Amino acid sequence: EFKENITRMVAMVTDPSSPNYSPETRLLLITPPALGAKLYDHHRASTYTVVYPVDRTPESVKACADAMREVAAEMSLPCVDLWAAVEEGAKEQGGEFEGYDAYSWDAVHLNKG
Repeated sequence: EFKENITRMVAMVTDPSSPNYSPETRLLLITPPALGAKLYDHHRASTYTVVYPVDRTPESVKACADAMREVAAEMSLPCVDLWAAVEEGAKEQGGEFEGYDAYSWDAVHLNKG
């Protein structure tokens, strides 16, 4: 479903038959950054007093990143692969949160750095 939604949104501005067609608009797709499960669980446990169902997993975020790269390739669009960059960088960092805390404070949003 994610891939179809992204494809539909891109087509809204790139398809000449769309009422929102905008040939002057330039698109750049960006994958979500990789998610560190330990950091995500730590943030959830230390932030919320109510336990919400887990809405993200490393596997689900990777699937979204894969889909974003596929859409970019299929539609000949540039793509910034944050997932791969954070995954690679986190492996080099190591530590309590497996290096993901060097890139994100909650395993979802990027640090200011």
